[in-house]
Amino acid sequence: MTKRKILFIINKFKLGGAEMMVAAQANLISRRNYETMVISLYPNQSETNLAKRLSPAVEYHELGFKSLWDFDGWFRLYRLIKARQFAVVITNLFDADVIGRITAIIARIPIIITYEHSQYPDKHRWQIWLDRFLAPFTDKIIVGSTQVKDFTIKQEKLPGDKFLVNYNSLELEFDDDRGQRDQVLAEFGLPTDCLYLVTAGRLVEQKGHRYLLKAIKQLKTENRLGKVKVLIFGEGVLASEFKQYLDEHNLHNEVKFYPPADMHQILAMADIFVLPSLWEGLSLALISAMNAGCPILGTKISGTLDAIQIGESGVLVPSGDSDSLAEAIVSLAADPKQRARLGRAAAIAAQNFSIEKNVDRLTGLIDSLWSKVG
Repeated sequence: MTKRKILFIINKFKLGGAEMMVAAQANLISRRNYETMVISLYPNQSETNLAKRLSPAVEYHELGFKSLWDFDGWFRLYRLIKARQFAVVITNLFDADVIGRITAIIARIPIIITYEHSQYPDKHRWQIWLDRFLAPFTDKIIVGSTQVKDFTIKQEKLPGDKFLVNYNSLELEFDDDRGQRDQVLAEFGLPTDCLYLVTAGRLVEQKGHRYLLKAIKQLKTENRLGKVKVLIFGEGVLASEFKQYLDEHNLHNEVKFYPPADMHQILAMADIFVLPSLWEGLSLALISAMNAGCPILGTKISGTLDAIQIGESGVLVPSGDSDSLAEAIVSLAADPKQRARLGRAAAIAAQNFSIEKNVDRLTGLIDSLWSKVG
């Protein structure tokens, strides 16, 4: 049987949730009688390029786009799509969603699928209009959580049957990490007799780090912090502001910032994994931490509510509420039995978000759409 050709298009192929999921999807689909290619529209730095994670069976190209309106780049993409005769084009993130879909429409690709990975409350009107304009030419819009579906339907005024919920997923490969706790802490020069709250994500407003810092400041002021330490892995526009906050409130002993690191190392140190985000799609860092058996402290937001059963597989507090976050930290820090119970339940719940289940649903959709094309 001739292999159907699938093309994944994404803005950049750097370290990030959407990018990691595309890599995992492409690798697994390439083993399921599909010919698979990944295209990064924009250049990537070699040290963060996820191309090295792709199977040899997955073809990879960078097209060197300079901007959304790089029409030379559009023409290069069109020629490649037309020459390779793809059956399916799947686009991820806004620039790729626009460029990829318009190019696929012109090239008369039989099946066009796009992803909405998260809620995007800051979308400009012209972006919403473009998405709405392209929706009738799109066979299906895949969303990573039920809340993202509801939000996008309302934001873009699209019918519900245009969407398919397929939970954000990844390879579940973190279940042995916490056994390396003391070794990894030693590598980072950290004492082993503290309780570490760990989080990983870009230092941007969405991720809610400022509320975690306020909670730690409050607990230190009230002399209720004990041996709790916070490790934050990430880079972003708020880095200098957060450093200033640590300076102003003398929190350098309690909170340490690190650049992005290997997720296995991050999770090995996580006595509690905290995700204080204001909104998400469905955080892959969260799924990774669940798979590692970390007790979860998160917020009641999109995606997290799909993944965590409150009180059973994690503790969730209102987003943007540093007081509630502080009380949850104290409660979890004082109760190792609760932490162990939550971690075990989280590890079981993580199985619902395996890349195998995600790809089963994706290829099922493709097969269904292909039967209609045929």
